[in-house]
Amino acid sequence: MLKQLVQLFAEKFLVSKKSWLYQNSIALKNDPITVFSGSTGISERSYTAPSNGMALVSFRKASAEDISCFVDVNGIRRQQLQNLKQGWEADTTVYLSKGDLLHVATGGSNPEISKLMFYPTP
Repeated sequence: MLKQLVQLFAEKFLVSKKSWLYQNSIALKNDPITVFSGSTGISERSYTAPSNGMALVSFRKASAEDISCFVDVNGIRRQQLQNLKQGWEADTTVYLSKGDLLHVATGGSNPEISKLMFYPTP
């Protein structure tokens, strides 16, 4: 009896959350969109998501000074990587909905956003 009650609750809950689950889950079956890749030497970049999906941001640090890396979506800080050391690379991902404005930036000298990829949902 309890098992059936839990199963019924789970089914009803999932049906009521169907659109939320779709928007907040991702299957990486589509080819990614390369916004940029390689040694760009930039410390700030913005990107508007063309559809629902996931953004992958890679940071690289060449100089000795520690840096921090920031990822904002629609003006709200979502990720912050502290004290990236010389020679280190760091990747971070963030889920985006269609039209979301992604803003990535770094602080410190000689930081680099080395890659920005977008994986659209199927």
